[in-house]
Amino acid sequence: ARGSATFTAVDSVAIVFATVFASSAYNIGLSASRDDSTNNIPQVGWDAKTTTGFTIYTTGIFTGTVDWTCVL
Repeated sequence: ARGSATFTAVDSVAIVFATVFASSAYNIGLSASRDDSTNNIPQVGWDAKTTTGFTIYTTGIFTGTVDWTCVL
């Protein structure tokens, strides 16, 4: 699965998969754009990984996008 999460002055976005994964033992790849307001690239991470999705977090309030990929 792959996608792009839009952040609008927030520090987290929940990702919900269109199709449930068979296991939560998948790898997550994340790549952030530059912040539309500050022009900085934030550090990103994830939490709450389940078979139905996960949550992407940034180091602070962020306006931009984070591309993500998940591979079993």
